[in-house]
Amino acid sequence: MNWYDEQCKKLLADKQVLLNILKREVDEYHGLSDEEILELICEPQLAQKDSDAPLESRNVVDQSIEKEKIEYDVLLYAGLPESEEKVGLIINLEVQGSEMEYPVHKRGIYYISRLLARQDGSEVGFRQPEYDRLKKVIGIWICRMRKKGIQNVYEIEEKQKGKKISFPKEEYDMMKLIVISPYDEASGEIGTMDLLSLLFGDKVSAEQMIIRIEKDYGIKWSTERRKEVMSLKGWGQSMIDEARENGILNMSLAVKMIVQGSADQQIMDETGIELSKIQEMRELMNASAMMVAEKQ
Repeated sequence: MNWYDEQCKKLLADKQVLLNILKREVDEYHGLSDEEILELICEPQLAQKDSDAPLESRNVVDQSIEKEKIEYDVLLYAGLPESEEKVGLIINLEVQGSEMEYPVHKRGIYYISRLLARQDGSEVGFRQPEYDRLKKVIGIWICRMRKKGIQNVYEIEEKQKGKKISFPKEEYDMMKLIVISPYDEASGEIGTMDLLSLLFGDKVSAEQMIIRIEKDYGIKWSTERRKEVMSLKGWGQSMIDEARENGILNMSLAVKMIVQGSADQQIMDETGIELSKIQEMRELMNASAMMVAEKQ
């Protein structure tokens, strides 16, 4: 995982950001306050109540299939309102800061399927034939795509082609995939898309982001955390701005593609810049990123 992807993952795992996403995208949590959602997310994941404390994601390494290890970005075991069971939902959040070279929907469904299957015999799952104890899995994928502003939901639905007989939704509503590709700049319409566009959009300055998320999303970071987030968002953008100010449009595009994790050949094809120059830029940006990380 490159440095930019890793920093995107840290930003997504921020508790206040996470709660803003969950209360909007998890149907079971609609209408609940942040405090009520916090109470439903199992310990030790959110054991520290300080808003700036890091999320302690649990059991993120999945080795349920030999030689097919998965490392989830953020994985939560969570309860359901008005349920005595400690775990009623399993929520996986993935952020892809780089442009993807694989079909994200298929990979998302594969991750959900693994999280369903590995419940067999686990402490929070079931033992056959107790399938009624199977927990619903929700996957939320935030991705860089060429097409922006996408927020699509995929879930199981019942279609009656014989007798018009309905079965309880909780018997088949076991998996849900949400795929989101934020805009490069925020729309101003409060919601998950706007929040993610503020956090990950290329055309939103760090200062604008801080003002908007505090005003519209109630996210209050400490001074240290605010500096960390602004450094994360600003280091790559400052290089893009510098190139743009000097009128080097292809260089600006190349810097942007490096930040997004694009391969050297793709950058060469789209910008016409020589490989040696791209590698020189990449080394310079990696050095800049390391300097930012050392200051945090």
